[in-house]
Amino acid sequence: DVLELLVEANAPRRRPASAGLGAASDDGKGRAGSELQEEPFLRIVPENERPFVGELVPVRIEAWFPDGVRASLDSRPRIDNTAFTLDTPDHDGQVQRPLHEGRVYNVLTWYGAMVGVKEGAHALPVEVEATLQVPDRRPRRKARGGRRGFGGSLLDDDFFGGGSLASMLLDDPFFNDSLLDSFFGRTIAQPRTLRAELSDVEVRALPTEGRPPAFGGAVGSFELTQGPVPARASVGDPIQVETTVSGQGNFARVAAPSMDADAQWKSYEADATFDAADDLGAIGRKRFRHTIVARDPAAERLPPFTFAYFDPLEERYEVLTTPPQPMQVDGTAPPPAGSVGEVSRVDVPDPLAGRDRPHAGDYLPLVFRPWFRGLVVAALAGVALGLTSSLVRRRRELDP
Repeated sequence: DVLELLVEANAPRRRPASAGLGAASDDGKGRAGSELQEEPFLRIVPENERPFVGELVPVRIEAWFPDGVRASLDSRPRIDNTAFTLDTPDHDGQVQRPLHEGRVYNVLTWYGAMVGVKEGAHALPVEVEATLQVPDRRPRRKARGGRRGFGGSLLDDDFFGGGSLASMLLDDPFFNDSLLDSFFGRTIAQPRTLRAELSDVEVRALPTEGRPPAFGGAVGSFELTQGPVPARASVGDPIQVETTVSGQGNFARVAAPSMDADAQWKSYEADATFDAADDLGAIGRKRFRHTIVARDPAAERLPPFTFAYFDPLEERYEVLTTPPQPMQVDGTAPPPAGSVGEVSRVDVPDPLAGRDRPHAGDYLPLVFRPWFRGLVVAALAGVALGLTSSLVRRRRELDP
């Protein structure tokens, strides 16, 4: 999105000095005579400069433009460091015109939220891309003699003293004043990068001492509630149970509450739905729909759900638990694991009992047995002898 700021007067060159401020830098293509009297700058103001890992910290980012500057914003604020993430609303920032040291500025403010994702001390640099319409203060080219007509020849005539009246007028400081520049709109577009940086922002690690087993990474302040459950259930039939985590914090790290381990019940992965109550999603509620199946008709209650989180203000872990719900379970318990399809063993009498056991040679194929091979050789020899006798007899008949 591009947001344009248009103001009406120029301000003297002066810049407030405080932590988290940064000036604009051009793209290296600026030209002499086209500078601003006052450069824009950026400011970042986080509410907490010592957050915990995963803690959502409100942050205010301000882009200060001197009165009289036309600017087009080409990007939203972004953090140039992978140790942090930044989220800003989808709509444009709020524009105000405050006074600072007696000077008027146009200030565009974003209210966002940052999250530290890597523990340790890190720089927090923020950038915004903008295009400024900078007044062109280069001297105008002087009028030259030798022209005629209304293009300037009258002012260049020797009647006015042999000199160029147009040149004298344009050389006058009044005609080179910024008032005429603003009136005629002589500007040059210059891309700028507004940058501010906070150094040594400490991101603290979550404590390991006292961390509950049910902790899944949630950081903030939350409450846990459970919706109504049916009074009866059947073995093997799924039922739906809804739990809700509401409050303020980093909902991206809020995982589904876990059902306490119970052999009489089986729980499947829950579906999540988030309803935000603000633009940044820092306040709201996250609903989870759990699918649960009863395994044992002897079950008399639905096990409780547990949710754990870390409170950065109190700097301690909190554990929330729903009360167990009474429930009647109908049906028959399934057979124990491994019993389905199992065949009972039956003793069958051995038909070869009391006899000699055959050895491996008794099961050789017929073609591999010696007596069969001898029989085949003898048959082939008889056929050959018969053919030879028949040929000899026919030869004698033809040649007695």
